[in-house]
Amino acid sequence: MTFKLDLKQTETLQMAAEYAEANLRTYSGRGMYGKQCMGLVHEGPDELIGFIIEAFRAFQSDFNLHQIRHMFSGTRQDSMGLGVVTYWPSLTADQESYDYLDWFEEAEEEDDPGHY
Repeated sequence: MTFKLDLKQTETLQMAAEYAEANLRTYSGRGMYGKQCMGLVHEGPDELIGFIIEAFRAFQSDFNLHQIRHMFSGTRQDSMGLGVVTYWPSLTADQESYDYLDWFEEAEEEDDPGHY
């Protein structure tokens, strides 16, 4: 099952990531052949758990528990040197959302040149 988020839902996830002191971004992991999905850059498990809790809380009015569980199923991780990216190949978004995340990531990098 694939979930395609719209801009409002992507902004909601971005707020959940900020609350968890992590960064939401587009990501194309191993074996995805350039397909993009949602990824979370974080330092450790505490940020990941905080993100999942906040995402559940934010989405519980739009999706039922079964849908949210499937939304975050198939979790994968890659090491990024200074952190970890956790990504969900079944969690995608529309192009407007990907553009928003790219813009947001560029703005973060301008504010913090040492940002990973």
